[in-house]
Amino acid sequence: LLSAFALDLLKDYSGASFFDEWDFFGGWDNLTLGDVNWVDKSNATSKKLAFINGAGNAILKVDNTTNVVWQNKRDSVRVTTRKVYPIGTIWIADIVHMPFGCSVWPALWTKGPLWPADGEIDIIEGINLMQNNQIALHTQPGCNHSSPAPANQRGLSDQLDCGVEAGCTVRETAPNSFGSGFNSAGGGVYATHFDASSVWFWSRQNIPASIRRLSPTSALASLDDWGPPSANFPSGTNCNIANHFGSQSLVIDITLCGTWAGAPTIYSPQCSAQGKTGKCYDDNVIGTGDKYNDAYFEIKYVRAY
Repeated sequence: LLSAFALDLLKDYSGASFFDEWDFFGGWDNLTLGDVNWVDKSNATSKKLAFINGAGNAILKVDNTTNVVWQNKRDSVRVTTRKVYPIGTIWIADIVHMPFGCSVWPALWTKGPLWPADGEIDIIEGINLMQNNQIALHTQPGCNHSSPAPANQRGLSDQLDCGVEAGCTVRETAPNSFGSGFNSAGGGVYATHFDASSVWFWSRQNIPASIRRLSPTSALASLDDWGPPSANFPSGTNCNIANHFGSQSLVIDITLCGTWAGAPTIYSPQCSAQGKTGKCYDDNVIGTGDKYNDAYFEIKYVRAY
């Protein structure tokens, strides 16, 4: 801590060294039962599923070139920071493009060393053709989101019990927070304060000057121009953050179908016309992979303060 209004840079993930301090999962999706193999670093590199593009940005993507046959899974990427971050940390992610499309389920989230006991923050998460991000906390029983919602929360609260399977959720209300709209607007920035566990989103044209001025080595000088957060989960009688969260690692992943994106009652209203069967796996995962040309993250940087 430099002063009451400045935070030291703890870590910058950007440029050619972006992937150096992330671990690749190297296994099937045993978390959400998605139809992917999260490949190891060697395969992610050789198959061009994780690389630095010509603009110097990190790409993490679903395999869109392999012909996947029935009962097989499609390759994708999940990475986790080796470094863990304590309560009080602020994370900022500048993202140019995020994955979207029928069956696609991307996420930027955090987890404690003993997941799920040490808590989880879903900073970016959505499925299929959603246009609004969903933010969530996942905890052990005994943590609830405030009701009514905190006065400075911009998003709309849905589930309030953070201990249920879906967690306590908040829907982003600002335009272009997810999917094709996010990408068409040139992406944007997400910031998270792991304390009151607040999450902010700004579309590219609305990024605060305090963030635009940041460099890969500079401190975060101020939050004064950030405005109200999209989601605000204050620590207090409803949920003591310190009791429900351990230090957190950052995770970025893309899965396909699974328990949310592939659930028939959720998939069908948006994507039943995607193929002949109306089923998530059959109409998307198997086949040539050309349906996944937009299933990638392009990330300028992720920083911790």
